[in-house]
Amino acid sequence: MRNIFLGMLWLGAMGSALAAGSDELWEVSSKMEMKGMPFAMPAQSNNVCIPKGQEKDPNRSVPNDKNCKMSDVKVSGNKMTWKMQCEGKDAMSGSGEMTYGPGTYSGKMNMHSKEGDMVMAYDGKRIGSCDAAAEKKRMENLALAPMKEANDKQRAECKKMLDEGGKSLVNGYNQFVYQGSACSDMKPAMCDKVRMQAADYRGYGDLAAEEKNAAEMRKQMGKQAPRSLAAECGMDMARLERNLCQKAKGDNKYGFIAANCPAEAQALAKQHCDAWGRDYTSDHDNEYAPVCAKYSKNKSSYNVADEETDGKADSAGDKGGLMGKLFGGKSNDGAAAKDDKSASGDNPAGAVLDGAKKLKGMFGF
Repeated sequence: MRNIFLGMLWLGAMGSALAAGSDELWEVSSKMEMKGMPFAMPAQSNNVCIPKGQEKDPNRSVPNDKNCKMSDVKVSGNKMTWKMQCEGKDAMSGSGEMTYGPGTYSGKMNMHSKEGDMVMAYDGKRIGSCDAAAEKKRMENLALAPMKEANDKQRAECKKMLDEGGKSLVNGYNQFVYQGSACSDMKPAMCDKVRMQAADYRGYGDLAAEEKNAAEMRKQMGKQAPRSLAAECGMDMARLERNLCQKAKGDNKYGFIAANCPAEAQALAKQHCDAWGRDYTSDHDNEYAPVCAKYSKNKSSYNVADEETDGKADSAGDKGGLMGKLFGGKSNDGAAAKDDKSASGDNPAGAVLDGAKKLKGMFGF
């Protein structure tokens, strides 16, 4: 509604320019009152550049709203009157009048809507000359400045995601694909980067997780859900999975196989998980532990919750660490780990005793 009132201020300025032969700069002041408001709204003042010849078409004084129409425009001497009707969401009706003289004008508007009755009083005075076309361009640029700033910021973020890659790029792919995105021209580069990442175990794991999220979103939103990353980039997830599952067997990436390759994982479980669950130490040392923990019918205290799908913790040699060295697990220095295991045997109590001795030697207690 306020926009409609501001539009009517433009009417007053244009009426004042009827006798002008060149673009003119006007200072327009206004004050609006609404019945029932506990306080008066402060007066406002704006400079308005009136283009030459604007007065020849009074209907152009209607606010820039397709739902508003001006009617019954009358000019008698130095006075103009009109009526206006607005339909739709901001439906209202009203009338206005303006009296103008050499370089000045004043007037008021009465408006009626479901929010209540309002009155706006306004006046204007000519304060100089101006270039209406240049002023219009300046105002357009001023209006677009916040959008340009936001677009520049978004493009910088997209560029950073492209440079860094990884999971953040996968999770942020929508920044490159939604309609009107400032990063839409970077979509091909984004897809190329994701394809390259998906050839790696970790990259595929990130992509698979994002596809799972997209599937859940489709269940909730149906056709309104955004397209998945794989769909946007034309990636065949089944083909990627088949290729990596075959490669993972040769690379001993059993964590990846357990998480992404059910057929291969079940076959490995049949071959290597018969003894699973009988002994914690043996389970911990088992290089097929991620597969056995997920697919063996036997239960174990082995915790696979933190296994990564990229296979970093897939082989027993990667699981030793300090605890492995202390309590009989395999470590990166294979010979030492072998000696440790032979000393403690398959007896968990022996492993704990050996570990305690090592702690005493390491920390001097």
